[in-house]
Amino acid sequence: MCSTTDIATHDESNSLMTESNHRYLTREQSAEFLTDNGFPITHRYFVTLCTRGDGPDPDRWWGRRALYSEPRLLEWAEARVRPGHERPFEGKRPGAGRPHKSDENRPNRAA
Repeated sequence: MCSTTDIATHDESNSLMTESNHRYLTREQSAEFLTDNGFPITHRYFVTLCTRGDGPDPDRWWGRRALYSEPRLLEWAEARVRPGHERPFEGKRPGAGRPHKSDENRPNRAA
């Protein structure tokens, strides 16, 4: 039997809400929420980050659908911010110049 604190409702933006007033957003809604709060990210890139393990951990699951809380999304986004003077790849990129794993099985092409 469900208690009243376990009952979830939908607000006017169709986001899942609980009695504790935490909104739980889908990945698409999460990307829109982050963009609206100053962290521009597309839905596709957000999904890519989540599927390769670089995105935020889901707070809940609804079937196969990951759900994220707004406060944790903002924490995750803030943690990804770097200082303005720091560039993504100063000088050489990490790992540049090393052969890729897939190159090991390729025949050596002598010139």
